[in-house]
Amino acid sequence: MPCCRRGCGCCRRRRGAAGKAPLEPESTQQFITAAEAVGEKTPLPYSASLPLPPAPQPRRRCAWLTRRTLFWTFFMALGLAAIGVSAWGMASSLQETDDTVSRFWTIVRDAQSRVHYTALALQDMKGEAEALQQASTVLSDNQQVVENTLVAVGVPANLSSDVAQVVAQIPDYIAEAPKALDSVVGFLVDTVNSTITDLEDKFEPPTMAIENKWRFIPIAVLFGLMILVVGAVLPFVYWAKKYPRTATALVALLWLCTALLMLLGTGLLRGLYTVSSDGCLYAETFVINLARRKTANKSWGDEFVSMLEFYTGQNVQVNVSRLQALVSNEELLSPLAAYFPDDSEVSVAQIYDVVSKLVDVAGKLTSVVTNPQVQKTVEEVATAAGLNSNVVVEALGRTGMAVTELQQAVQNLTDIADRKNVEPLYHEVKQYICCNLHGTSYDLWVAWTVVGCLGLVLAALSSGRLMRTAWHRRKAAKAGQAPPAGAAILWHEHHHSSEESTGLSGSKASEQGFAAAPQQQSMAAGGRSGSSPSPRIEALHPAGSMAESPPAGLPGAYARV
Repeated sequence: MPCCRRGCGCCRRRRGAAGKAPLEPESTQQFITAAEAVGEKTPLPYSASLPLPPAPQPRRRCAWLTRRTLFWTFFMALGLAAIGVSAWGMASSLQETDDTVSRFWTIVRDAQSRVHYTALALQDMKGEAEALQQASTVLSDNQQVVENTLVAVGVPANLSSDVAQVVAQIPDYIAEAPKALDSVVGFLVDTVNSTITDLEDKFEPPTMAIENKWRFIPIAVLFGLMILVVGAVLPFVYWAKKYPRTATALVALLWLCTALLMLLGTGLLRGLYTVSSDGCLYAETFVINLARRKTANKSWGDEFVSMLEFYTGQNVQVNVSRLQALVSNEELLSPLAAYFPDDSEVSVAQIYDVVSKLVDVAGKLTSVVTNPQVQKTVEEVATAAGLNSNVVVEALGRTGMAVTELQQAVQNLTDIADRKNVEPLYHEVKQYICCNLHGTSYDLWVAWTVVGCLGLVLAALSSGRLMRTAWHRRKAAKAGQAPPAGAAILWHEHHHSSEESTGLSGSKASEQGFAAAPQQQSMAAGGRSGSSPSPRIEALHPAGSMAESPPAGLPGAYARV
């Protein structure tokens, strides 16, 4: 039968297109089987009208380079990176916090020791000033005894006269010195040293307990849990179809660990890093303002603030004009003016003035006690003056010893108060704030934030994978619950209704089902009243095909293919 003008009615091929595959091979089948309706692939019978299977194509290179392979490669690499960085973060956190607290308390104890040594030097100076005052009181009214004694021990006459005048003026000259020194010692011990001691007693035990024991718990638990969770998330997310609930629980735990790391990393540690940066720049201003608030109602508040300003490198203008006449030592002059209030610094300057005048003859005065010849001379002079020679000898010896001890006390105070000797403590404090604390907080912030970022990306990918798996499972469940489409619906409905209504079985029920199917199929193809058959049904059932008689050997109208 020749083909039509536009195309063949049986195989839908264009004229002159012999040998080519039909445009729609499935259109040559007039009916859909039940297996095809539910999606099962059944082998088609060989037909000359069907095209030959395509020739095998050569396998392309890099067949493994697919989106699925790239995703899982990146996912596993990211998980391993998170595990490695977590281990590094744990080790770095433990190492960086190993001596942070203990070093701080070492600096505090160093500052406390300097205050303690200053108080001891002042106490020694006070004691020796009192001894000098008592000894000079005996000699103040007997300048001739002192002068003759000094001449007897080899001191020139003019110098002996000057020393005798100085000794005579000592009781009134340094009368206020012991009291002034006692007030300085009381301020250092009761205010400065006691404040440092209270801080140590209150905060050192708990902070050292954190460094020695408690710091290991949050660091090891959080990073260790992160390592374990990431190690469990990798396989369970890969097999999420088999273990959906376990994978979901692990991903939720991963989100929790990531949130804690980001909270501590970007919150607490970042704040500590910012505070340490500001402290490095404005530590001096902060300390001075804090000291000014703490000592606002103290009698020595202004002096203490001035002392801090002097030792922190501030340009403190101290009034040294009234001291220059008493103190010739430039190393002691400025610290003395900044270290003590007006009355105390004058008293200390007066002591220094006495010491500087008597230091050259102090050894001569001390030798009176041990030199029998000098004692004989003193005895003669004392007897002529109506004094007890033993009292005079003892007073001269104590005066010489007091001057020697005062010289040592003044030298100790000079060393302690010198800015050059205080600078190491100042530099140690600055180094702790700017290097140790600042560097530690930065390293901790980097470690915790990097681990948190890796965990965040891994948790996001895991959540996306779980949502995609859940979507596919839901889609498959909906497809499995949907009724079969096409003529298979008619087949199932008529087949079951025939068996239930007539009670037939076997070939008779099948024959009746096959016989009734064309009528149902034609009704389905026709659709609703007034509507044309669908293209799918029209393609499967060409016009007039139902009217033809089926070939022998096939039941009913379904025998025609």
